[in-house]
Amino acid sequence: MENIRNLVVTNNDEADSQEALIDQFETIADAVMSKFGTSWSKENTKEAAEMGYQRSLIMYFCRKHTDMELTAIASRLGGETYITVAEGIHYVKDRAKNDYVFEELLKDFDKRVVHALKKAC
Repeated sequence: MENIRNLVVTNNDEADSQEALIDQFETIADAVMSKFGTSWSKENTKEAAEMGYQRSLIMYFCRKHTDMELTAIASRLGGETYITVAEGIHYVKDRAKNDYVFEELLKDFDKRVVHALKKAC
């Protein structure tokens, strides 16, 4: 699958770069959450325990398709720790490796996320 990082143009100015990463995070979060018939907000994912699956997918795709550090992803998710983000990413990778149906679902999500990021660029 094509890596969208190469399509994202960021300025060398750190503030612009950080704003671009936040925009990319929001785009990824919206793409993932829309598949579940809801929209992204820190509040609705932080408060709902059943959102752990969606949050792990957001973590995974942010790491895969952006240059966001684990701590930045954690912060955007409402105060998670970088360890929680690392564990979420590991969970998605491990499950995809061991579950064919999940792997196919992940590919579908990846297409959705890449499409949304290209559209946002």
